[in-house]
Amino acid sequence: MKFKDFFNEDMTPNWKKILSVKEFSSLKCVKYKDGSVFDHTKSTVEHMAKELDMLSVSNTDDTYLVMMMGALCHDIGKKTEHIDGESGINGSNICRRLFYDEKVFNRERVCYMVKSLPYMWTMFDNDMAIRTLIRISWGHASVKDME
Repeated sequence: MKFKDFFNEDMTPNWKKILSVKEFSSLKCVKYKDGSVFDHTKSTVEHMAKELDMLSVSNTDDTYLVMMMGALCHDIGKKTEHIDGESGINGSNICRRLFYDEKVFNRERVCYMVKSLPYMWTMFDNDMAIRTLIRISWGHASVKDME
């Protein structure tokens, strides 16, 4: 699959197509706060679209597509409501497998964001913050892309 397969012609998410992929539909069964991980993912994607619009990022630009896919895939590896490094690694592997046909640089930017997200959330909860920052800085996406 390619990233654009999950969007309508106007670059809005095609939720029916997204839910036809078991890796996304299974997120409906994972609890997250007051709903499911899928509910949270949908909200994150909608928020990302608003942010990109405010920043005047064209929906025809690769950056738009990468950031929207980062939002869509950010929790794809979650099996529980807890944040851990395993969900990021699982998620990046799932992304790589699902989007093998995507441009490699764009795919790897999304995979790196997905893999690094749990570390971003937990790094200030321990005394390894500097080591964690250095570790995530080695990837294909800038920290700015992940904020």
